[in-house]
Amino acid sequence: DVEICLGDTIGLEASGGVAYEWSPNTALSDDMVADPDANPSSTQTYTVLVTDANNCEQTDDVMVTVHALPVVTTSSDTTICEGGTASLWAAGGEQYAWSPVNDLSASTAANTDASPMTTITYTVLVTDSNSCENTSDVLVTVNEEPVANYSVVYVPGCEGVTGTFTNESEQALTYQWNFGDGATSNEQNPVHVFSYDGMGNITLTAINNMCADSMITNLTAGSIAENVDEMVRNVISPNGDGINDCFEITIEGDFEDCVEIEIFDRWGLKMYNSNEHDWCWEGINEYNNQPVSDGTYYYVITVAGQVKFKSFVTVLRN
Repeated sequence: DVEICLGDTIGLEASGGVAYEWSPNTALSDDMVADPDANPSSTQTYTVLVTDANNCEQTDDVMVTVHALPVVTTSSDTTICEGGTASLWAAGGEQYAWSPVNDLSASTAANTDASPMTTITYTVLVTDSNSCENTSDVLVTVNEEPVANYSVVYVPGCEGVTGTFTNESEQALTYQWNFGDGATSNEQNPVHVFSYDGMGNITLTAINNMCADSMITNLTAGSIAENVDEMVRNVISPNGDGINDCFEITIEGDFEDCVEIEIFDRWGLKMYNSNEHDWCWEGINEYNNQPVSDGTYYYVITVAGQVKFKSFVTVLRN
């Protein structure tokens, strides 16, 4: 009698005659030879009828015991980030052999840690107490690790400081922004207005499936006064020669819709008032449309209803 594992083939042998007949003929390579191959799917007793040269017959039996293959269970297919580790396990036998052995903490244990650099399929060979073997595969997918990076340009304006963000992240699929003031965004290149006097950490999280990386910068918006820079000429000569005829003020930033200019003479009479972005005072009293006299005039600039610049401009026509 013999033992095999399910799926294996074993050679049967008989002797003593000139003709042979095996029964049943299930899973036999040839039932009319002395030494057929048998690969039954379950335990089977075979009987051989042996006939000699005198046509005398005799029988004998052989039992082929078929052992089931070990039922192998393993950890599920898994995904790790670059540089990460996956915990693999297998059960169902007494001996284990993992292959390939690359980047494994142990190749002959039921449990092992895998740290591959690229996607790979590991196969575990499991052997039970009957020396029967079975295999199972575990796919470890290595996901690219994103790198979060961004640049930003801040421009002060009427409503606050506008940050225009340029996302320079690598190997990312989606993005999460946290602007540190309760606002968030999942746009790739967002634009956000920060309130004056606000401050906080701006965080970009770059995501590639299960892998993520973050970049954090700090912003202190400051007050309106700290963000407004005026550029003025305090002497004009509006004599029509095309040189220095106009008094105008440049305010850096996006304040087109929230700047007001008022110009007074030394007695406090208003000569000029404008809330237009592109204005130019040529020394004309806008209330009587007459040129003002040479002398010193005082101006007040209001920005966003809060910041006031106060200074003077001198008119010299000659």
